[in-house]
Amino acid sequence: MDSNDGVDQIHTELISSHNPELIDILAHASTTRIERIVSHGQSSPDDFWYDQCEDEWVILLTGAAVIAFEKENSETLEPIAKLWVDERQSHFESIFEVE
Repeated sequence: MDSNDGVDQIHTELISSHNPELIDILAHASTTRIERIVSHGQSSPDDFWYDQCEDEWVILLTGAAVIAFEKENSETLEPIAKLWVDERQSHFESIFEVE
């Protein structure tokens, strides 16, 4: 994976979209995938918990969000906040401020 692949896309201006969420894969290798996920104020569906088979590292660049864990406290994220989510750690996502 080239360390510069996709990096310029992180802050690029987005084409207007009617989709509530946009996902771009910025880089990909056998054990790593880097995605830019742009959300527009939506939350996980009611009664839905993410339960992924891979670890996830999150950095919030703008806006604010709450990640609620099924068996732990919630984490409030503000710009430049970082969060590690272990695989199989059930969580619910809520974006409550969009810039």
